[in-house]
Amino acid sequence: MEESPEVNMNLLKAAKISTIVMALLVLAQAMTGIGRYTSTMDMSQSHIYTAHLGLVLSILTAIAIVASKTEDKKLKGYGFEAATLWLVMFGIGEMISSNGSLAMIHVPLAMIMFARLLNMSKAFPSQDTN
Repeated sequence: MEESPEVNMNLLKAAKISTIVMALLVLAQAMTGIGRYTSTMDMSQSHIYTAHLGLVLSILTAIAIVASKTEDKKLKGYGFEAATLWLVMFGIGEMISSNGSLAMIHVPLAMIMFARLLNMSKAFPSQDTN
């Protein structure tokens, strides 16, 4: 009989924290994205920097989930889904950033992404289940 590898709970805890941070980044993206059109302040750089941060964080989260050696396929799927959604959102933002009204197409995608990140944060195992 083969033993299943020991799950690294520290990596899963870091991935859960980064998932919550990504959800907060989606909210920051919403505020800076809408703020570019409704405010006199230039928020485009903040919007770009939070997008970069979210993209890198999503990739690192997916890597942390896989490196933790968890057998939870749902959690692995959530990790890769988050990275894919950030990549798609970043790509859409880069491709259509010159057209303000067309760029709003990624607003409903951001709402879906926020909901999925909240679901992902609930999918992590708690320390009490050991």
